[in-house]
Amino acid sequence: MQKRLLAIAMSLTMTFSLLPLSAFAEPVDEAEKNKMEISVEPIDDRMTEMEIGKSSTETEQNKKLNMQIFNQKDFPEQTGTTATDGDVVTTSEELANRIQTATDGATIVLGEGTFKTVHNPSPRKSLTFVGAGPKTIWEIGDLKSNTAGESNGDYSFDGCGSITFKNMTLKSDDKDYRGFIRIGNTVADNCVLEGKTAFWGYQTATFKGCTFNAPEGDYALWDYSTKNMVFDDCTFNISGKGVNVYVESGEAEPRTVTMKDCTVKSSASNKAFLNIKNNTQAYDIILIGTNSVEGLTADQTTGSVLYQVEASKITSTQKPVKVQEQAADGTLETIYEVKLPAVAKVGNTEYSTLTDAFSALSAENHVLTLIDQTAWTYQNIYWQAGDQSGSADTLRAAVQAAHAVHSAENIQIICKPETEIADSAAHIDVTRNISIYANGADFTGDDLSIGTYQAPEKEITSVNIYDAKNLVVWGQPVEGRADVWNINFVDCVNDGWNFLMYRGAEKSPAKLNLTLTNCRATGYTDSTVHTTADGSIRIKGCSFADNCAPVNIAHKQSGVMEVVIDSSTFTKCGKVSTNNYFAPVRFVNNNENGTLKAIVTKTTFIDRIGTNGDILIGDGRIGKASYDVELLVQNTEAQVQFQTPGYYNGEGEAINPDYLATAEVSKDETMDSSLSEQFAVAKVGTEFYPSLAEAIAASDSATVILLKNVTENVTIPKAKTITLDLNGCTLSGGTIAGRAALTNHGTVVIRDSGSGGEIIREDNGTSGYYTIDNQGTMTIENGKVYNRTGPMPQGSSLIRNAGNQEAILNILGGEIRHDGFIAIKNDDYGILNIAGGTITTSGDTATHTASAVQNWSKATITGGTINGTIWTGTWSDNLPASSTVIDGENVTITGQIVVRKETSGGQKPSIELKNGNFDISAWNVASGENVDVTVSGGSFTAPVAPEYLADGLNFEAKDSNGIYTYH
Repeated sequence: MQKRLLAIAMSLTMTFSLLPLSAFAEPVDEAEKNKMEISVEPIDDRMTEMEIGKSSTETEQNKKLNMQIFNQKDFPEQTGTTATDGDVVTTSEELANRIQTATDGATIVLGEGTFKTVHNPSPRKSLTFVGAGPKTIWEIGDLKSNTAGESNGDYSFDGCGSITFKNMTLKSDDKDYRGFIRIGNTVADNCVLEGKTAFWGYQTATFKGCTFNAPEGDYALWDYSTKNMVFDDCTFNISGKGVNVYVESGEAEPRTVTMKDCTVKSSASNKAFLNIKNNTQAYDIILIGTNSVEGLTADQTTGSVLYQVEASKITSTQKPVKVQEQAADGTLETIYEVKLPAVAKVGNTEYSTLTDAFSALSAENHVLTLIDQTAWTYQNIYWQAGDQSGSADTLRAAVQAAHAVHSAENIQIICKPETEIADSAAHIDVTRNISIYANGADFTGDDLSIGTYQAPEKEITSVNIYDAKNLVVWGQPVEGRADVWNINFVDCVNDGWNFLMYRGAEKSPAKLNLTLTNCRATGYTDSTVHTTADGSIRIKGCSFADNCAPVNIAHKQSGVMEVVIDSSTFTKCGKVSTNNYFAPVRFVNNNENGTLKAIVTKTTFIDRIGTNGDILIGDGRIGKASYDVELLVQNTEAQVQFQTPGYYNGEGEAINPDYLATAEVSKDETMDSSLSEQFAVAKVGTEFYPSLAEAIAASDSATVILLKNVTENVTIPKAKTITLDLNGCTLSGGTIAGRAALTNHGTVVIRDSGSGGEIIREDNGTSGYYTIDNQGTMTIENGKVYNRTGPMPQGSSLIRNAGNQEAILNILGGEIRHDGFIAIKNDDYGILNIAGGTITTSGDTATHTASAVQNWSKATITGGTINGTIWTGTWSDNLPASSTVIDGENVTITGQIVVRKETSGGQKPSIELKNGNFDISAWNVASGENVDVTVSGGSFTAPVAPEYLADGLNFEAKDSNGIYTYH
């Protein structure tokens, strides 16, 4: 009995406490305002308790009421049981008992019938309720009472983390503020919602597959308590009003309403479905899939039947609204937006605060434009380092203040647009990553110092400068420190100032990586971009005018520097000076071990000044160190000059044209060359050499390609194997006494892959010397060998083979010609094989015969054309007998046959003509048994003396062409 009296007393107390403190009614039009306020305070570890009502008295009364409900003892103690599928709840009393005894996270199954939990104490746990379909009816609140205000709500799950309703009817009426008070998250799944509700999950409320049947002329739901509400595959049956998106006391962060694949059917055309009141709260509306609406009129402002917005302009009291459509890939597109007045613009996007605009600055969008000039309340330079920020009037002050925030790895500098920055003292030290968004500010020559006076904090440091005027980066590599500086200028303008100077410390391992993009430089009196370091430089879309040396790369370190100049313009650049190194673009490699590669593409040179061309490769000043530079020029019309030290004297006068190579490159040509190539005599593979001797010395089992006509006396040493490609060029031995153009002790193949390649001496009627002296193994494939010495007896042979040891000479083709003396002298121990080519000599006198082939050892002729005497002889008793064999269908010989023994003793010289075509003008053969001459076949223009014919030889008489044939 005592418990019953207490319960009755509590019920009376609760009833009186729920009487409204302020009258409330659903507004007839948009002008009516509700009188409720939402605030947040923690209640337990599951959710955030939200108090409703401006009146502190009402709040305290509600707290007392909640405490009274939570402290009731009429309910059984919790036992931790959970309902199963077969344990179906059929009455409200049974449901209340089951709620109290269920464990956190339990599922409770309800049968058909009507249930309510209003006035029950909250279990403070997460539960799921599963009904038997629409005939399972859950009444929300006390539908027999209308107390107005928050008291119309249902507190039976106050403070619960998550409550889920499935497969049932959730029944309300047309009264305001129905719903479940202070649940963290709610889910209604496959439910029918009858009437109007306002309170659902305070964090999230999800309606999936639900049907809303709104009261006549009223809303189906107020989005009043929920931060994130989702309607997924829901159907709304309404009569002019859909969902009222509204809260009286807003929060800083926008609330979100999501509609996915929903259907709206309205019997009246009153207004758009979502009625968004943004006078207290900002909203994000997300539309997914297909949301169809029947019977509603499109809003005149938004043009949509899905949503309308109360305030289309942001004021001090109105809040932003953003409506977005979500694509299948999850990306969002804004289709309608109410936003704060823009104060600044970055890229194509406007921002309502400078803070948001600052955050939007990036490498892609790096220009801030003020829309509202009064919005800039800082000094001229705003800085941010980590979570700290400030402003200053000078760049030095801003950079130093930002560096003082030691925990920040990156510094951001933002300048007031188009302002002039007060001048700072020289060399502002930078030791960490910094991005400067200058927005057109003029720094009047301030320079950022990299690495000279203070070491960077990390090995790699980036300096990004956007839209600055007259800002310079300056520094010096420090020996022993491997700094890497990434310097990026974008859309910058320097008038009378350089962009970058970073030079010194040749032994430093430091690297500089520079990009200069869409920048402009005019009028500086020295180099605009100058460095000696390793690294890379990319200059694109830039213009330089009235500057003596816009791009001046003097590479001094031992690593690699790569430079690309793309789509840029140089106008009236260069200089006339006694210190003659000026040019619009200059590339010099001062380190023998360093590599400098340059590309110039799609670039224009206009009205250059000076005598060093548009692109200068190498240093032509006397006494300077200048090594190889690789250059590619394409889609560019330019004069390219290659210079080596000694072209200019100390007064800047050009004194040696041999140290200059000039190329006029048209726009449709491509030059792919190098300093070494321009002055190279020969190359092996991709390496170029200033002399043929150096190329031969550097190669083995490789092809040495002659690149230009050269006068040298070269020797191929023993054990060296090469191919010498004349490549259409001439190797001349000059007229030096006792020096052949080519002396071979190794193995060499001579060929000409071009046209007109030759090996010569230039004796011109003097006694001269051999043009080729072969003391190894030589094969002549093609090309020409030529000389003109004096006539017998003072001349010299064109080619000598052997002499003191065995040597092999193979002639497969080419032209061998000697005007005045012996063409080929196969000397003692020589082995001569002739299979092709043309061998010609002239200069016979009355007393001396100029031989085409003079053989003192072993000679075999199987092909080719020989115009001149074939001489076979011996001269020493201590040497083997010489022999000449001529056997080949393609052999043609025009001249004398000479066979002689020069001493009384020794072996007999011999010659055998087996096959070939012979026009023998004379047989000069020693008489007696001192020589052997045998004709065993061939075609002759005159009969052969019988004593020379081999035994059993058949003879054919002279034919119609005058040919005598022996076989």
